[in-house]
Amino acid sequence: MASTDDVVSDDDNDGQIPAKAGLGTNLRPTSGCGPDDNLPASREVEGFLHELEMELLNHLDAMKKNDTRKVDEITKRINNIFEKLRQQRDIVVARTDKTNSIRVMLTSKYIELVENHLRKDAAETDYARLQEVHQKALEKYSRQTAIS
Repeated sequence: MASTDDVVSDDDNDGQIPAKAGLGTNLRPTSGCGPDDNLPASREVEGFLHELEMELLNHLDAMKKNDTRKVDEITKRINNIFEKLRQQRDIVVARTDKTNSIRVMLTSKYIELVENHLRKDAAETDYARLQEVHQKALEKYSRQTAIS
């Protein structure tokens, strides 16, 4: 048996526990790693925690009711202007490649720019070649989906 120097009395249980219990602090260990559930909290602490819980729950309820994905007013106005411009048949609204900005131009000018671009950079192909490439793409896609 351990000597009296190695034990601390346990008044609640009329027993003795090792002095090393409680990381050498001579404190009685609790049943778990958290606070001792046998000790009641003060009414003030319990009241504060209850108020905090209610406030958090009310805040969460309010957040559920508000759609946080709403578009701000400036974005709405810009989108509205874009939509009005798109409805114009004689005007084209196009994004630029490099700066990702927007360019507004007459439809006739846009057609001219696209035709110039296609003349310089496009390669001619026949319909049979397009069908062949399309079929290969479908086969590759079906193999990929079968693997997944």
